[in-house]
Amino acid sequence: MLAQDQIPDTISYRNLGEVIVSANRLSVPLKSNPGAVSLVSTPNLQTMPRSIAADEALRLVPGVRIDNQANGSRIHMSIRGQGILSERGLRGIKVLIDGIPVNDPSGFAADLYDIDWNSVGKIEVLRGPSASLYGGGANAGILNISTQEPDLEPLNAQISAIYGSNGFHKVYGSADGTSDKLKYRISFSDFKGNGYRLHQAFHGGIGSGLITWQPRKNLKISEIFTFSNYLNQNAEGLNISQLSDPRQANPDAIPCNEYQNTRRITNGINSEIRLSENQQINIMGFIRMTDYKEPGSSAVQYRRLFASGASLQYRITSGAGMARNHFSAGAEMQIQNIDEYKVPNIKIAGRTERVGI
Repeated sequence: MLAQDQIPDTISYRNLGEVIVSANRLSVPLKSNPGAVSLVSTPNLQTMPRSIAADEALRLVPGVRIDNQANGSRIHMSIRGQGILSERGLRGIKVLIDGIPVNDPSGFAADLYDIDWNSVGKIEVLRGPSASLYGGGANAGILNISTQEPDLEPLNAQISAIYGSNGFHKVYGSADGTSDKLKYRISFSDFKGNGYRLHQAFHGGIGSGLITWQPRKNLKISEIFTFSNYLNQNAEGLNISQLSDPRQANPDAIPCNEYQNTRRITNGINSEIRLSENQQINIMGFIRMTDYKEPGSSAVQYRRLFASGASLQYRITSGAGMARNHFSAGAEMQIQNIDEYKVPNIKIAGRTERVGI
């Protein structure tokens, strides 16, 4: 019988080479990064069973806790205990998708419906206070999501379909490629499921596009476009007549008409200008339009949001060998307009919404 120290290690290792992370707004090798940064790379993401929610991608990251109550895309998330301060969305965690912020000017990220996890190349999670880098919306940490780099061939396409329990299915298709100084990627997915609880069905669709133009070695401009539509039923919409255990029911609920529906369009531009080997400027701008609808027990809530923002950042690196100095300075501005109103939730007006999805 072999001694404990003689038992061969069964864990296989894969050399990824030098991995660069930029969640702390400084592009440095992961092994040299002094912060608490975790990297979820492509090999890990490819093992995700369904790829529709953040809990699958981040379940093994230390310090990150995600609660997925409906088996869909709607989650609660915290980093080191911070982030869950509302019934939906994230507060105190800065979320970036290809450099475009998801959070509104108050630091609140309503959800993570805009990202198709099949198209993600890597996720950087910076744990701990980062408000000095990203403002007040980063008290708990950073979630920096980067989509996959387009293929070097002129055209690469794929399509896949996944089926599972509780009525789940997902169809995903993408095309990407490179032509001279232009790179592109487009993708679309549609997924649906009944959830594992009564009245927790969900249905979502995501379309995204990325075009990168690099006319010179020191200049790169990327345009990012996403469209998302996500609907999930709310189990709080079940009344006493629908459940055998009255303790699980909402006595004020109108049967089977409570849900949340979010539609959003985002268009952004992210540019990188290298002034020299050690100096770099990043310019970002975006606009986002969101329609939100939620029928409750007594009223239907409508919310329309229009947000726009821009940022400018300058970085410089000096030193040599093991002694390196990094300096970064920048400015960011966001504005948001909210139009919100409620109407009574009465069936005869046609505003009580469909039973199923």
